[in-house]
Amino acid sequence: MTEHDYRTTRAYSVSDLNELDRLMKGELPWATYWHARYYGMPYHITDPKILRFGSTLHQMALEPDKPVVDEWHNVDEWERLYRMEKQLTPYIDQVFIKYPCEVELSSTCPITGLLIKGKVDCLTDEAVVDIKTTSCMKSESFYATFEKYGYWRQAAFYLHLTNLERFMFLGIGKKQPHPVFELVANLNGIAIQSGMKQVQALLKRAKLEAEKPDGWLPSSWFRKDLTPAGIE
Repeated sequence: MTEHDYRTTRAYSVSDLNELDRLMKGELPWATYWHARYYGMPYHITDPKILRFGSTLHQMALEPDKPVVDEWHNVDEWERLYRMEKQLTPYIDQVFIKYPCEVELSSTCPITGLLIKGKVDCLTDEAVVDIKTTSCMKSESFYATFEKYGYWRQAAFYLHLTNLERFMFLGIGKKQPHPVFELVANLNGIAIQSGMKQVQALLKRAKLEAEKPDGWLPSSWFRKDLTPAGIE
């Protein structure tokens, strides 16, 4: 399944719930949302080089046997990518080559009956593993960003999706010496339980919105295919 096909599949992802949350909090104007939905365009523009850097690192770590061909990166960026990959070598050797990576999942929420979807970095027998690149140089600073970026809610969503009880955050610093931060969160922990309450509340709100004739639906469902093959 292509990235476009995944995004437009009529199921709710954690990114979709984040969109609804921002609308409810007034952080995302409804006018901006409707414009993006009507025209099938993303309402936020991220530097393609930033996206490609993260995607390349994920491929190098999660699919080490797959050749990486990308003309976007200059020599300095490639050197940084290889340094970061080296820091992740123990996880590549002990986890990523032994378990399925880049796994697309879907399930029916038992509470709302809504179809939910997710794409996880790595799925072991006991845990979901997710790689995060970060500018933080200390573990305390990295963990402090979890609430800001909704990481606890993301972890709760994936545990809800997979019926697993453990989620491992694997942070890798973008600056030398590229420190690695590991945090394992359990389903019954306070942070995950808080995230789970948010997920359940947002799914219930999503169900109510779906029942309205002009209610919210994920703007990603209406996204146009902007890859070369999809450009008219």
